Amino acid sequence: MFTKTPLQLIKNTNTVPSYINTTTNTIDFAKFLQGTWKRNLEWREFGGTFQHLKTSNTIVVIEEIHKMDQSLENCKYLKFSFGKQLQKQELKFGYEMKFSNSSSDPNVTTIE
Repeated sequence: MFTKTPLQLIKNTNTVPSYINTTTNTIDFAKFLQGTWKRNLEWREFGGTFQHLKTSNTIVVIEEIHKMDQSLENCKYLKFSFGKQLQKQELKFGYEMKFSNSSSDPNVTTIE
């Protein structure tokens, strides 16, 4: 179990990452995920035997999108796109996820 706060974990650096709220000492998980990642993904078929389809080195681009019901202050939507190259026209839409924080506990993020 981790007993250090997010700020204690990065105390040896000169700058605080933008996804850490220094006022409440919490991490914005959705903001942490945003950006471009390169991952080795394993693709499987859902249902039945959950059959392995392929393994690939994939570029994953995660960006925030704005929706009509985003009127809730603690709600963000992220779009995940996948591809072999960084060009927007080469990326394929994967899925959207909704991230919301509980007003009673800022350390809890609900993902839908």
